[in-house]
Amino acid sequence: MFSVQCINHNVETVLDLLDDMPKLVRGDFARVVQIFANLISNSIKFTTCKFSFPITKCKL
Repeated sequence: MFSVQCINHNVETVLDLLDDMPKLVRGDFARVVQIFANLISNSIKFTTCKFSFPITKCKL
């Protein structure tokens, strides 16, 4: 989904999930996907170095 954008910006993506991250998220599926897609897309778009590390925390 983001491979062309990564190649164009010379960015490598790495997925690193915390062990205590919830395995299940309740909500509107399309909205949750849109939020994560926007986070990833923006982190690639506005990265000026080779790596991007978006950090998120959920307070439950």
